[in-house]
Amino acid sequence: MLAPIDLEPGEHIIFQGHPSWRSILGFYIKGLAFVVVSAAIAGVATTIANDDFDFEFAGVASPAEVVEAVHRAQREADAPPGRTSR
Repeated sequence: MLAPIDLEPGEHIIFQGHPSWRSILGFYIKGLAFVVVSAAIAGVATTIANDDFDFEFAGVASPAEVVEAVHRAQREADAPPGRTSR
């Protein structure tokens, strides 16, 4: 058996004994979940960085039309009140 630890002045024992198997199991499950989420994020980041995917605008026939609509909306927002550009 191990010798008791001498406490410094002002220190108090807050836990004595062994942790329960449930707390240890919870610790490992949280760690496993963290590793799985981290691996998924790393996998997505690697795929994006390597350009191994085909990006598409779902439901948009022409992305150029979307870009033009955004530019038109920005010009109209910047125009003086009562005047719109076409």
